[in-house]
Amino acid sequence: MWQRYMILIVVALMLSCGNRRSPTGGPIDDVLPEIVYTIPLLYEQVENNEIVITFSKAMDKTSVINGMVISPFLLDKKLSWKKNSLHILFTEELPYDTNILVYLNKSIRCERNNALGEHMVLTFRNGTLQDSNIAGYITFEDNDMSDIGTQISILDKDSLLVFNREVIGSNYSFGYLNPGWYSLRAFIDLHNNQRYNFGIDPFFSTSFELPISDLIDINLVIADTVKPNIKMLSNPFNNQVVLDFNKELAQMPFVRIVEDSTSIPIQILHQELRDHQLHIVTAPLDTLRYRLQIGEMLDSKGNKRETISTHFDSKGLPDLIEPKVLNTNPRNGSVIYNLTPDIYIFFNKIMFPKDVYVSLKEVESGMNIPIVSTNVVGFTLQYLPQIKLKEFNSYQITLHKETRDISNNGLEDDIIIQFIVIGEE
Repeated sequence: MWQRYMILIVVALMLSCGNRRSPTGGPIDDVLPEIVYTIPLLYEQVENNEIVITFSKAMDKTSVINGMVISPFLLDKKLSWKKNSLHILFTEELPYDTNILVYLNKSIRCERNNALGEHMVLTFRNGTLQDSNIAGYITFEDNDMSDIGTQISILDKDSLLVFNREVIGSNYSFGYLNPGWYSLRAFIDLHNNQRYNFGIDPFFSTSFELPISDLIDINLVIADTVKPNIKMLSNPFNNQVVLDFNKELAQMPFVRIVEDSTSIPIQILHQELRDHQLHIVTAPLDTLRYRLQIGEMLDSKGNKRETISTHFDSKGLPDLIEPKVLNTNPRNGSVIYNLTPDIYIFFNKIMFPKDVYVSLKEVESGMNIPIVSTNVVGFTLQYLPQIKLKEFNSYQITLHKETRDISNNGLEDDIIIQFIVIGEE
């Protein structure tokens, strides 16, 4: 008897083990759905008020309905399915000489959950095919973004979506649009979340009319509503004030410095913007408290702050740092292809041409070439020869040690730059 029970137990265990095995279910279906054909063919006349779109696979009907836009949007229509074919029957007369656009979002998927893969626009016509188009170049605030797809949406005059497109590269073109007013919106989906994130994703928008406007360049920039502001004020020497801003300014602001107790204004000799900083050269400051007013601070995004007033205490420290040449153009030993070259000298501090002694001579003949300064003051001084240089000759620029900065600090020695002129390219 017990042997019979043992046999039953073993059989039950074997059946139980067999039930634990997961069915293989066959190979995974990862084939993307495609459009096999349409009736009518693309750009052809719609007959009997009906458009048929046949897919290569059985589709998730809800995703198709949610991901499809038909323009003109207000056309009454009925949708039905026959196997893999979507039938769009318009229950009113189609407007004449009008393109019928069927936009299919790339999120549309088949019953196996495979998405369409790309946005598609199917164009048909009733009457004459409309060939209005727009095209243009795409520029980027950061050129590293040029390889990321730009999401472009076209909306009608009622702000209803006509279609989306993803464009790779720096130019785009959309054709076969109906005449009328449209809006264009473009952004780069940096976080790949299928939506525009204000202040994070580069964005562009505009409105246009067809067929009047057909060339629209897209400039993608990150939206910014932060106004310029002072992050830090420093007074390293008794004749210099440096303002650090939270962003670069697009224009020179208005600056006024006064002695705080008497309101006597301090003479500003020069001010220059470099990156996020404003460098100000003043008449010598005493060891007193000063009030600085700054206004008309405008950044490249159009954000403007009118006026800021702040105080600082000057320690009256003299500037004892000698000027240094950071770079020149042309460089020492270089070959240039211009008979009247612009000569640039880049300093580590603001220099005044009246205190800078520069000469240019032809090496072969020893002849001095007259040069003049083309700017008044700055970190970079520019000079221009007054006569044409000779082809295949050598020239020498000398920045003489008599050169001084505004605090009377001089160079240790002459600085010599030699170059050869080949001639015009």
